Amino acid sequence: MKKYMLLLPMMVNLGFVNLCFSQSQTTTTPSDIAKEIQTGHEHEAEKLLKEVLQKNKNSAKVHYMLSQVYYTKGEYDKAQNELKIAKQLDPSESFANKSDLKNYENELSNKLYEEYVMAGLRDSDYTNHPKSSTSEGDMNDEEVKDFLFSLLAIGILTAIGFPFYLYIEYRFIKETKTKLMQEITSHFDNIEKVKTGLSIDFVSLKDNNPTKKDLSQRLDELNYINQKMMGLLEELKNIQMSKVLLERLNNPQTSTIQYVKVDFKYLKDKLKDVAKRSGYRR
Repeated sequence: MKKYMLLLPMMVNLGFVNLCFSQSQTTTTPSDIAKEIQTGHEHEAEKLLKEVLQKNKNSAKVHYMLSQVYYTKGEYDKAQNELKIAKQLDPSESFANKSDLKNYENELSNKLYEEYVMAGLRDSDYTNHPKSSTSEGDMNDEEVKDFLFSLLAIGILTAIGFPFYLYIEYRFIKETKTKLMQEITSHFDNIEKVKTGLSIDFVSLKDNNPTKKDLSQRLDELNYINQKMMGLLEELKNIQMSKVLLERLNNPQTSTIQYVKVDFKYLKDKLKDVAKRSGYRR
């Protein structure tokens, strides 16, 4: 169907109704050829066009139309040959609409290329094909070399840069882990200081003293903070560096290290609040 879509609009653009029939004195009419093409009778269309060429072999238009008929039949070499004749007879290419001609040449070029590739021919056997020459938008040999060199350079930089990036990330994770563990450990002393002061105040008060209940709640909060911090410290000790590295590569904000930092900040703020209400400074 695509072949006919290419062919029929071009017939109209060519002014096919004047296709040298006034000079041929043949009984063949434009409608005869159009009918054969539209009904898929390419062989009959070929026969009729050849009859016209017998009377007017120098008609670029007829050769061009014959080229298109060969194209619909899948005889791409013959189509290319007829197109070549048409262009030789009329170098100005007035036998076709420029846009339609360019589209047709591209389609024919693609079909020829596919045939050669399927036949397994070497590039050296294909030097005369339109795709073998540099056209607008194609890269010449120097551009191809530059492109390949750029790819090679990118590959080398990637091969060197990515391992270096992993090393930097590993060092960052390790240093962050060590720093967090040291900071968490140091806060145990602060918890004990506040806890000791509250305990002294707690035992010094009578049971019916309303302040004693408040002190008990603060001691419970300190025990909660101490327990959670011990859990964070244990999590950091058992952390798998490779797992965290993969997490950070995927999303640094959702890594285990990041979650520990967020939880630790919450516990620090809570400890400050308890210490402040108890009259202690860290």
